Amino acid sequence: NVTAVATTTGTAIGGGIGFSDMGGEGYVEINGGNIYAYNFAHSSQIPSAAIGGSGSNASIGNIGNVTITGGNVYAQTALGTAIGGGSSKTREGGEADVKISGGHVVARSIASGSVSAGAGIGGGTGCSGGVQNDASINVDGGRAIINISGNAVVETGSIGGGRSGHVARGKLGTAFITVDGGYTMAQFVMAAGADDPPTFKMTGGLIRSSNTADDADEYYNIVKNGGAVYMEDGSFEMSGGTIMDCSAEKGGAVYISKGAKAKKDPEFKMSGGTIENCSATGDDDVDGDGGAVYLENGSVTISGTAAILHNRSDSYGGAVCVRKTATSVPSFTMSGGSLSRNTSVSGGGAVYIEGGNVTVSGGTVSGNIVEEGNGGAICINSGSFLMSEG
Repeated sequence: NVTAVATTTGTAIGGGIGFSDMGGEGYVEINGGNIYAYNFAHSSQIPSAAIGGSGSNASIGNIGNVTITGGNVYAQTALGTAIGGGSSKTREGGEADVKISGGHVVARSIASGSVSAGAGIGGGTGCSGGVQNDASINVDGGRAIINISGNAVVETGSIGGGRSGHVARGKLGTAFITVDGGYTMAQFVMAAGADDPPTFKMTGGLIRSSNTADDADEYYNIVKNGGAVYMEDGSFEMSGGTIMDCSAEKGGAVYISKGAKAKKDPEFKMSGGTIENCSATGDDDVDGDGGAVYLENGSVTISGTAAILHNRSDSYGGAVCVRKTATSVPSFTMSGGSLSRNTSVSGGGAVYIEGGNVTVSGGTVSGNIVEEGNGGAICINSGSFLMSEG
């Protein structure tokens, strides 16, 4: 058994202390045993990872390279990221490269004072102090490469790009995420802007969102949209595995938007696997669009053996909602798969699309319900519909 505790800008397990300069890099490999790592809030609110890279006050957070193949791992930090990149009080968060292929991993980031928690696993928090008056200095969350595979069990809040505490110009870090197996209870988050668009690829495994758990307060979700996956300016590909029992304000399972500086439209492609029992709930000021998938200004492609079923939207699109908020023309294309037994309140029991084009050449759309609006199967608000087969 290993228990490691730190109350400094260094990590409990990983890189050493940094203040004016960068702290140390963290390269950690865990193959078994019982590991408990805690990094409590520093008196100056300078966060570090519990396992991974070190934080800093005046420099950027350092890299955290962590591989876990077995064992029971509990990691907790205040303000920063529990497993991954180091954080910074005034600059950008540190990068993370995290591979988990076995074991049981629990990662918690908690708030301290007026400062919010960070990601559970991934890039470090950028500008956790919320103040950086030099506009030339990057204050974004750290970027991350994440791979979850094998028989790993992962329980945490958010996984992916680091949070930023700078309200005016800070962004979530980008992330490149691959899920090949395992059981993950988390929300994957990534947002890079035009320069480094994120990717999410799922070929196997199971994902549930941690905000549906009985102890949801234990796991902090960085954003309110996308119960399983939140993405800006990127591409989502799913060919296997299951996403289930997720909820969010928009995009019960997946939320994808396009930023003002994006160089290409975002994409959602699903050729296999299942998304089921997810819900978009909205709130007093936000429509609950997209029971399973919500996408802005991009394309949705359903093919192969993909199945989206038993999802619910409290507004539009029981399975899928595609909205137009810019000059791009969104699209929904279906050549295979199935959209079954989904429900929306206001329109599009299965699919709602605004200002875009729908093409159906295969697959099955059946048993979907709209409770009060139009389009029990598909509702198109100012667009086109072409069906050749299916």
